[in-house]
This record gives sequence, C-alpha cells and structure tokens, in this order.
Amino acid sequence: MVLAPVVLVLFALGMERVEAHLRKLTLQQDEVQDFIDTHAPEDPLAPPVPDPLDAPAPASRS
Repeated sequence: MVLAPVVLVLFALGMERVEAHLRKLTLQQDEVQDFIDTHAPEDPLAPPVPDPLDAPAPASRS
C-alpha cells in the first residue's frame, strides 16, 4: 500500500522532467506568430493567384 504513492510521485517527477525537456526543444509562441505573420496571405478571402506552370495543356486538334 505504501509503495503505490511513492511510485506515483516518482512517475510524476519523471514526467515533469520529460515535459521540461520537450518544452525547451519546441517552438515558442512568438516564433510561431512570426512564422504566421511572414507566411500568411495579405487577404485570406482573396481567390488564389493561378500559377502559370499549372496551366492546362492546349487541346490538340484531331
């Protein structure tokens, strides 16, 4: 009976260390916001600009 709380506390401490390590490796909120600001379109409701390389091939006259 005494072993279960001790194991639970040790597990919680281990998970806290894992979480701290993962938090250090992941992106921060300001980095995410900078990425969104630099890659977001000016007007998200505007229709997309067609890419000239994606134009359909001209129909052949047979």
